[in-house]
Parts: sequence; C-alpha cells; structure tokens
Amino acid sequence: MTIGVGEEAVSDPVGFATTTETNLAVSTYHASETGPATYHPFALQTGYVARGDVVSHPKLPDPEEVEPRFYLSGIDVWTSAGGRVVAAFGDSLTDGVGTTPNANLRYPDLLARQVSGSDLSVVNLGISGNRLLSDVFGERGIARFDRDVLALPGVTHLVLELGLNNIGIPGMFGLPAVPVAELAAGLTSIAQRAKRHGLTTIIATLTPFGGAATINPGFDTPENEDKRQQLNQWIRASPELGTVADLDRALHDPAAPSSLLPNHDSGDHVHPNDAGAKVVADVVSQALLSRP
Repeated sequence: MTIGVGEEAVSDPVGFATTTETNLAVSTYHASETGPATYHPFALQTGYVARGDVVSHPKLPDPEEVEPRFYLSGIDVWTSAGGRVVAAFGDSLTDGVGTTPNANLRYPDLLARQVSGSDLSVVNLGISGNRLLSDVFGERGIARFDRDVLALPGVTHLVLELGLNNIGIPGMFGLPAVPVAELAAGLTSIAQRAKRHGLTTIIATLTPFGGAATINPGFDTPENEDKRQQLNQWIRASPELGTVADLDRALHDPAAPSSLLPNHDSGDHVHPNDAGAKVVADVVSQALLSRP
C-alpha cells in the first residue's frame, strides 16, 4: 500500500471479535524510509519499534519503546444496529495528559465505562495543545471538526472541550492575545454545525490553571484568568450551545477558584490527574445521560 502525502487509506475489514476494552495491537512494516510521519505525540500507551518485517511476530525482537503512535489514525468497529457514538472533541484534557500511562484512565476511557450499559460508545478525538482557532498542535478545532467529528460513522453526540490553549499558549510564545468574543464565535460555529447535523452537544467550561506560571511561564496571568472567567460565564449563559458540563466548578479549589483542587492536580496545575479525570467523566456522563 502506498499512501500519498496528506492522504489516507482504509484497510480491508478484518474478521476479529472484540469485547469491551479489548486491547488491540496493530503492527505495520515500512520497507524503506518514509520521511516525516503523522503521529500522536502523547498516546499514553507504550508502543514498540523493531527492525525488519516482524508484523506477524507475537513478541518483537529487541524492541525500542516509544511514546507516540505513528500513521494509524483510527479503527472502525462493526457494532449492533442502533448504537450511538459520542465524539469527545478536545485538547490535552481529552487526550489524557496528566493521567497514568498504560492504565486507560483518560476521561473518555472512564466515560466509556460509565455509559457501557447503554447503547453509547465513546471515541477520543483529543489532541494535546490543540486550539480552537489556531493551527500548530494539530489543525485548529473549527477546521478539523467536519473531518474528525461529522464524518465519524454513527456519531450522535459531541462533547466540546476546547478554548483553553487559545487563552494560555499565546502568552507562552509571545503571540497575539485572542479576544473572548472570537473564542465565543468559534464555539458557537461548532455548536451550530453540530446542531445542523442532528448531534446532541455537551459543552465544557474551561478548567483552572492557577499556578501554571511556574512550569509554563505566560500561561497563568491575571489577564488570562479574567478571559477564562468571562468565557465560562458566557458558556453557562448560552443554553443554545448545548448542555453545559461545568468542569470548572467540579475541579476548582473552593479556597482558590483559579486553581485545580490539589487532589485533582497532576502536578503541572493545568491537567487533572487520575482522580480529576474521574470527576470530568462523572460530570460529562451526567450531562450526556440527561439528554436524549
């Protein structure tokens, strides 16, 4: 199989039975240098690279451990008729940064377990560093939404968790600040497109980042915190966007509302840990199950 630059390919179907939370290994062999690869930087699941054509080996000879995932963008699974798909669309919080590697404790993993008794399944479409309105860490959310969400087979629900990086990242790299009105317009655009396609939308408030300046200078500033508060107030006051999953209220420290509760903090003051991811899944699950 030859895949051109910027293109994708879909394999023939494979007759392979799966169960809930089946671990699936996918091996690829590249006979020559491929050049730069598309990849998922923070897979939070150890991968392995070995020399030669060893795709049929159940155990790789002298493998090198790697954190990213290369080339493979997704796996489609045949399921019973009538099943509904939840697209968890977001940034590093959705991607799972801050949770324990090799443990499947990202919030979409936990959410999938919580709704396993229903006909809902969950697809993780999080990209660490992803921004709503700007490229660099993956294509910007408003541009990738149609391809990643609307083209997803069987999609019926959207969990929209984006915007924090548009507030925090410009200060880290000396980029122009993004007005709250532009962020609100971007979220509105996605919510309206989802509604036109019949999706039920859950929209998340932006989570706290107080203290992040010690690790990510320029992220945590009074101006950025004010923008986060403004955008969250707008989300809460805009029921036309969808059901609100108020992650801010669920995760913040009541004694310091701009910061994560210490037992929810992975240590970088931005990303929830395993306990925090469980809280996120709880809030999103409640919002999901409250909607048809």
